[in-house]
Amino acid sequence: MKKITFRLFSIAMLLASSMVVKAEVIEAAVGDLNYEIDTDLKEATVIWGEYEGFTDLVIPANVNYDGVDYAVTAIGDDAFNGIESITSVTLPNTMVTIGAHAFWYCSLTSVTIPASVESIGEEAFWAFSLEAFKVDSDNSVYCDIDGVLCSKDKTELIFCPIAKQSDVYEVPNTITKIAENAFDSNDNITKIIIPSSVTEIGAKAMGFCTLLKNISVASDNPAYCDIDGVLFNKDKTKLCQYLGARTTKEYVIPETVTTIGEYAFYNSRKLTSVIIPKSVSSIETSAFQYSKKIASFELPEVLESIGNNAFASCEAVKSFVIPNSVTSIGAYTFSDCSSLTSITIPDSVTSIEWHAFKGCSSLTSITIPNSVTSISS
Repeated sequence: MKKITFRLFSIAMLLASSMVVKAEVIEAAVGDLNYEIDTDLKEATVIWGEYEGFTDLVIPANVNYDGVDYAVTAIGDDAFNGIESITSVTLPNTMVTIGAHAFWYCSLTSVTIPASVESIGEEAFWAFSLEAFKVDSDNSVYCDIDGVLCSKDKTELIFCPIAKQSDVYEVPNTITKIAENAFDSNDNITKIIIPSSVTEIGAKAMGFCTLLKNISVASDNPAYCDIDGVLFNKDKTKLCQYLGARTTKEYVIPETVTTIGEYAFYNSRKLTSVIIPKSVSSIETSAFQYSKKIASFELPEVLESIGNNAFASCEAVKSFVIPNSVTSIGAYTFSDCSSLTSITIPDSVTSIEWHAFKGCSSLTSITIPNSVTSISS
């Protein structure tokens, strides 16, 4: 009897589990917008819209589909990416999440973030025309300081609008972190003043700033310093950010430096020569990417690490000699070096990552040493 009862119970459990219905997500067009609709949560995500005619974009708080109302809580990644006709957007107080690059390259001049928003994706509002953010004072995650998007507690500077009208920008003294890409592509700022409170600056925080020529760090800052407007860590062993808008054609890296940081010389348009000291043992990701006028690099013998994209799109360089202290050539390291005709790879190198020489149109041959045991496809 017990065996029969147990078997009947087991069969009942299996039948019950097979009857569990997963939440259905439907893609549907309602009006000019397309949504992903979660029928279980009764929520909708805007995923894209009919491109033609969008100027003043209004995202509704609710959308009715098949007779049922759904709260519009999110805008998906890339939802309106590249729609230059959009000059304004109204977000509802139901909005919780705004995806990465959601309004990338739109023609917005200002954005009002409602109290309900809890997450804003990477470069969601990257737009050449954007001058200011306005954040509802009741928002628990974000705030704005003079039009700049910051964390609610005012300790992180998240994004400075590209078209912010300011010649000299002084980072507020409550800020401890400047986020990755925070000042990316700003068109107006020529000088940034960093207070003693800032102890973390993200990669490419000041990349592609077309007029930025000077960074000034408070002398009592414990993490960073500047030498003639160039950003270093406090003990000057890492060069963090050279500014592409500087007019100097030659730059000599101080001999204290052992690391050239991520994106350090990224898009240095005027430089034709950089002298790397014998002390440098690491060149990080994209350190010299898009430095299109630098004609040659003499890499030090103690160099051990070259990051991905480190010399990508250095279009004027004709030759590289990699020192025999390097063991790996990273992904895209020399990609799109269109003038490159010669590269010497030492016996110390054991691996070459994917697309390391992609787009090197003048490079007709490469000698791969026997030490190389791995070439990524």
